[in-house]
Amino acid sequence: MIRSDAQRGYVTGVSLSLMTLTLVAVGFTFLSFMKIVFLERADFELQQEIDFSMRSMEADALESATYDIHTDGTNQQLAFQKKRPEPNSTEAERKRLDASGMTYATRQEGGLVKFCRLGGTQGRGGFQPLTGQSMFGDVTIQLFHAEALSSGGVHVVLEGRSRRTGHTYRQTAVYPLERKP
Repeated sequence: MIRSDAQRGYVTGVSLSLMTLTLVAVGFTFLSFMKIVFLERADFELQQEIDFSMRSMEADALESATYDIHTDGTNQQLAFQKKRPEPNSTEAERKRLDASGMTYATRQEGGLVKFCRLGGTQGRGGFQPLTGQSMFGDVTIQLFHAEALSSGGVHVVLEGRSRRTGHTYRQTAVYPLERKP
């Protein structure tokens, strides 16, 4: 039996339509998968930046003898003072340790609130952002709060939010230090 050109054209048209529909569906599925991957990566970076900031603060707290909380309007700074030198140390060593320590605070930069480590007590040595440097997360700090505990020590809360996903991540810690007199 001989087919007409009209029948062959119809079959070819249906085949191309099905192939086009399949390619569009595969493309949509791939783009949806990539969006999910990017959103998961943004949430991972949020957690990673908050965890790193808390570990940095913990490392400085372990090397410190005292702490102090400075409040400037709505902003807080948490300053750790390094342990005191040995009694037989030199005068230069004592001065260096008196000026040493790390201060943690938030700073507004480029539309983000970044959590920063400030060198020296009360941030006299410049600042190093610990958050807000991510590629996907677009992390901003929502809450940084340090509170002196009546039983001794300091309770710290750090909460960040991914501006890309809107999700938040919070960590808290208690450091058993004496408040600076």
